[in-house]
Amino acid sequence: MALTLNTGHPLFGNLKSFICVDGGVIKDLVQTGRTFTPHAAVTYGTNGYGEFFKTAQVSNNAQGVAFSPAMETCDPAQKTIVVIVTDHVNLGAALSIRGTGGVSPGTFWTGSAVVSKNRHASWTTTNGTVPNPTMIGFTRTGEASSGLIENGTLTSQGQLYYNGTRPTGYIGGDTTGGFGGCLVASYNYIIEFDVALDSTQVSDLYASLGASGAISLLSAGGGTDASAGGGTGTSTGSGSG
Repeated sequence: MALTLNTGHPLFGNLKSFICVDGGVIKDLVQTGRTFTPHAAVTYGTNGYGEFFKTAQVSNNAQGVAFSPAMETCDPAQKTIVVIVTDHVNLGAALSIRGTGGVSPGTFWTGSAVVSKNRHASWTTTNGTVPNPTMIGFTRTGEASSGLIENGTLTSQGQLYYNGTRPTGYIGGDTTGGFGGCLVASYNYIIEFDVALDSTQVSDLYASLGASGAISLLSAGGGTDASAGGGTGTSTGSGSG
């Protein structure tokens, strides 16, 4: 069954992006005109969270998925980006976000620890270590405050960078091997909101994850049957919603 958004969800009106794999094609259920260009090394399959595309890495360079239009990570002031990701290696940047004047708030690592960088500090481990996070991401409320999302937990982070633009147009890390490295992982969902989620909203979203791609932002029955479709292979998966 094709994936469809749950229009009755309290956060439906705040969705800016919902990137997923549907029938072996990478698409955005919100920005249906967004296009995706996977690297030839990207593979596809199904797991407990539905269909996924899996990124690769060669000589520290990302082999992931380029997309257009890009996703803005700093502007407007209210922002949340979360990634549902599995089968990851120890370290890597889930998204490639870079620019002059500092790094973006959208670079977060996963593996033996989840780390993030605030405006005036170096990389630091927060909230202990989480061996296998499934949902990672960040919230942003202007320059004043931000939060790191690790599964169902939201941890306050203080300042994030500055007001301005920090777009990303690549999933899986940085194609040059810089700015935090590359994450070899299976990506199920990449979700963007135009609001900073609170701790309850983060917890509820994580708790809604279930078998065959279930998540509260999708209509019931809209997840992928993990027993059919999508198996790993050479499909390009390129296309728009």
